[in-house]
Amino acid sequence: MILVYIINAILFFYLLFILWIILGMNRVKPFRFNNTNNNNNNNHFFSIIIPFRNEALHLYELLNSIKTVNYDKNKFEVLLIDDESSDNSLSIIGEFINENPLLSLKCYPNKRHSNSPKKDAITTAIEHSNYDWIITSDADCVIQKETLSILDQFIVKEKPLMVVGNVNFDYKKSFLKQFQYYNWLSLNSFTLNGFGRQHPTLASGAFLAYNKKSVLDIGLFKNNNDFSSGDDIFLLHSMYDAYPEKIKYLLQSQAAITTKALNNWTLFFNQQKRWLSKSDKIQDKTLLISSSIVFITNVSWILGLVLLFFGIKTKTLLIYLIFKPILDNILLLFTAQKYRVTIHPIYGILSILFYPFFTLILGVTAFISDFIWKDRRFDK
Repeated sequence: MILVYIINAILFFYLLFILWIILGMNRVKPFRFNNTNNNNNNNHFFSIIIPFRNEALHLYELLNSIKTVNYDKNKFEVLLIDDESSDNSLSIIGEFINENPLLSLKCYPNKRHSNSPKKDAITTAIEHSNYDWIITSDADCVIQKETLSILDQFIVKEKPLMVVGNVNFDYKKSFLKQFQYYNWLSLNSFTLNGFGRQHPTLASGAFLAYNKKSVLDIGLFKNNNDFSSGDDIFLLHSMYDAYPEKIKYLLQSQAAITTKALNNWTLFFNQQKRWLSKSDKIQDKTLLISSSIVFITNVSWILGLVLLFFGIKTKTLLIYLIFKPILDNILLLFTAQKYRVTIHPIYGILSILFYPFFTLILGVTAFISDFIWKDRRFDK
C-alpha cells in the first residue's frame, strides 16, 4: 500500500513538473528577423571567440561557415585560441588566413592560469579583442549566414547585456547520435522554461554573447576558475545576479549555431561528466530542484521495472511505467516544435526508454570517478 502511494505521488508531481516546463517554454516567442536589411544596417561590432584543441577534423567547416557570414566584414573579428594542439589545426588556420585576407581572423596561444582551459582561452581572447560585444562558440560548430545580422537586430530591439543563443544539433541516424540529440532537446526544454519564467538557469557556450564591459565589471570567471567546466552557466548566473533584466534568449532558427554529436559513448559520457562536475557548485535552487525531480523520477521508473520483473504487478505500477514515457514524449515533441526540428519516432521512443538508465549510470559515475576531456584528466 505504501508503495502505491509513493508511485502515485511521484507520477503526480512529475506530471505537474512537465506541465510547468511546457507552460514556461511557451512564454518564449521566436524573434522576428527582418531579412531585408543589408550590411549598411549592421550596428554592432563583434569579437567571435573560439577556443580549440586538436580540432583539425572540424575546422574546415567552421572556417568556411565564417567566410559566408552575411555581415559587414569590418565589423567583426574572429579570435581562435589554441590550447596546445598537437595535430595540424594551426596549419589549417594559417592556410585559411592567407586565402582570406579580407577577414579579420587571428590565432593566439592559450595562457593557462587556472584549472579550466576553456575559461583561460576566453580570458586570453578577451585581452586581445577589439570590440564591445563578445560571442563565444566552439570549434566543432557551424555559424549560419544570418547569425550575426539577427543577433545585431536582437540587441538593438531588446537592449540586453547578455544573449543566450539558439544552438542546433547536427546528428546522424545512429542510436548514439540520436540519443545525444534527444538529450540536447531535454536540456533545451529546461533552458527555455527558465527564460520563459524570467529566471534563466542554463546556457550553452556554443552560442553565448555578452557586452564585454559588463562581464569584466562583474569579474568574468571570478570564484569559479577552479572548475574545469562552467564557462557558460557560472557566467550566466553571475550576470543574472548583477543584471537580472538584461539577460535574454534569442530563439530564432536562422540564427542557430550548429554543434556536432560525438562519435562514441566514451566521449559522450566524459562530456556529460565534465558538465556535471560543476553541479554541486551551482547555487541556483530552481535548477537543483528540477534536476533532482528528473533523477528521482527516472530512478523510480527503473525500480518499477525491477518490481515488475519480480512479479509485483499493480495497476498503479503499470500506469506509472506507461505514463511516464508518454509525458517525456509530450515534452520532447513540444520542445522540437519550439526549435522547429523533427523527431524520429523509433529513435525517439528508444531514447526515452534508455534515458532513465543513462541518468542513473551518469549520476553515479560522475561523483565517483574522474573524467578525460581533450586528452586531459580532470578530477571529479
